[in-house]
Amino acid sequence: HIHQECEIYINLSGDVSFMVEDRIYPIKRGSVIITRPYEYHHCIYHSDALHEHFWILFSAKGNEALLDLFFNRKNGEDNLIILDDEKTDALIELCHTMCIDNNDKIKDYYNFFSLLSLLKEGTTPELNNSNYSRDINTALRFINNHFFENITVSQVANTSNMSVNTLERKFQKALNTRPYNYIREKRLAN
Repeated sequence: HIHQECEIYINLSGDVSFMVEDRIYPIKRGSVIITRPYEYHHCIYHSDALHEHFWILFSAKGNEALLDLFFNRKNGEDNLIILDDEKTDALIELCHTMCIDNNDKIKDYYNFFSLLSLLKEGTTPELNNSNYSRDINTALRFINNHFFENITVSQVANTSNMSVNTLERKFQKALNTRPYNYIREKRLAN
C-alpha cells in the first residue's frame, strides 16, 4: 500500500498489526499509525475478527512545515502513536465528529488541526520485531538491504535458510503477503 498522501489510521477494533517499511507495530484499540507520502505500509490481519478503524488521507503538499509529526522522522520509524485513555476517547470522539458533513470548512479545519494537536501529545514507543521468527526477520533485513538489486524469492529463501515454500508460507502467515509482492512494493515505494 503506497500513495502520495499522508495517512492517519486509528484502530477501533480487530486482531491486527501494522507494517510500515520493515517495522511491524502491534495494534490495539486507540493505536494510531501515521505515514507520509510513499512510505510502504499495510495492515496485517491475524484473524477474521471485525476490524473497525478510522482512515484519514490528506495531501501535505506545501504544508510540510506544519506537519513535523509526519516529516521530521526517518521512513519506517515512529509511525505508532499511543495516547492515554482520556486522549484516546477524545480522539475517537473527534473522528466521529469529523465524519459528519456540516458544510463548514472552518469547523473541518479546526477539527483536523485539533486531531493533529492530540496526536502530538502521544508517545512513540520503542519497538523491535522480536515477535516474529528469526528467519522472517532475516528475510526482511535481506529484502530491505537488497530490494534495489535484481533479487529473487529463491535468494531470499537461501539467505534465511528456508525453502521457497516455507518462506512463502511463513511470510504469508506473519505479514499477510507473499515475498515477491513485498519486494515489488518496496521497489515501487523507492
